[in-house]
Amino acid sequence: MIGKSRKPKNIKFHNQRLVLSLMRQNAVISASEIAQRINLSITTVVKILVVLQENGLIKSMGKGSSTDEGGKKPELFAINESYKHVIAIYAGPDFIQAAVTDLNCRVISHHNYPYKVPESLEQSMQDIADCARAAMEENGLQPDDICAIPVGFDGIVDTESGIIYYPIHNSGWGRNIPAQEMLERRIDRSTKALKGDKSLQAEVDFFHRVLQTLEAGKPARSVECTPEEAAMLATVSLLTATPVIYAANLSEADFAGGSPERNPHFAKVEALAAAEGAEVLPICAQMEADIAELEEEEKKLFLAELGLEQSGLDRLIQKSYHLLGLISYLTAGPTEVRAWTIARGTRAPQAAGKIHTDFERGFIRAEVVAYDDLIACGSMTAAKEKGLVRSEGKEYVMADGDVVLFRFNV
Repeated sequence: MIGKSRKPKNIKFHNQRLVLSLMRQNAVISASEIAQRINLSITTVVKILVVLQENGLIKSMGKGSSTDEGGKKPELFAINESYKHVIAIYAGPDFIQAAVTDLNCRVISHHNYPYKVPESLEQSMQDIADCARAAMEENGLQPDDICAIPVGFDGIVDTESGIIYYPIHNSGWGRNIPAQEMLERRIDRSTKALKGDKSLQAEVDFFHRVLQTLEAGKPARSVECTPEEAAMLATVSLLTATPVIYAANLSEADFAGGSPERNPHFAKVEALAAAEGAEVLPICAQMEADIAELEEEEKKLFLAELGLEQSGLDRLIQKSYHLLGLISYLTAGPTEVRAWTIARGTRAPQAAGKIHTDFERGFIRAEVVAYDDLIACGSMTAAKEKGLVRSEGKEYVMADGDVVLFRFNV
């Protein structure tokens, strides 16, 4: 960044910057020492310190020691480093760097965002504004916590007006670009959205909690979520948010005994799963291998002897469906019966769309009967005679095991 050398237009503001710059170089300092170091009158320095203290930028540190000649002990001042923060941004050719600092220029966090300079100037400015907002959110900061967002570009820049006379990385932007004005508009728009939108603040707070969990070495799925927060988490596609089932392979003795928790290794797996929001399914691989070789009737007898209704494979499939929030509905015709997998909570028209988009587009109604009722009746005709077949409209939420005939017209 290249700036023009010129006299400051606002001498009062210039003097305040001199005082703050000197104070950053000294842990504590008195008004008289500041006056001597930057060649200002003690009266001017005192006035500046009063203004800076009223604005929260500096704080009093009590009385210092008297000089060798004695006299009144001087009052000491220091930068109020935690009062506000600065987000310093550098827009490079293939990345954007954002450093969050306190008022003593101590770097609190540093972020690198992959970036390719776009041909569109408007898009580039929006990308930079988005990075500033992301840095704010990742540090749990509010717009009122930020006192400045300086942005650096490669090129010939007027540091006072914020105009880029000549950008190095993209000449397609043109010349004399009012970068400061454009960025101020976009950052202001983003921070106002963050400040005024209560739902957005809830989102920021939630993801800050997720970040703390990840930094502690725990998976994202271990974060306790409300249904609304779970929906937010699903939008960021974190690998550790993926549901997990631990299939604990037990010996035949432990599994057949019906008390897998007696196995100390299984207890450890259960504790691990509980800590990270996962689930555990006890199985016996040897038994599963034996079951796979049996005919259907033999399989039922074998499972009955063990006090089980389903094989480990069937139980794993059901548990996976439950964990992923999936259900199945059935369609039945003269030649085939087919199961369709949908997300729990899907409405009838969208479920019909799984078969064909025309079914959803021209949806009229769904004729629905529960699987168990249909099996008990023996036929759809018998189920209708008993009043078990319902006619459902567009707002019907599909249930697991529904047997459905969709009526549509396109």
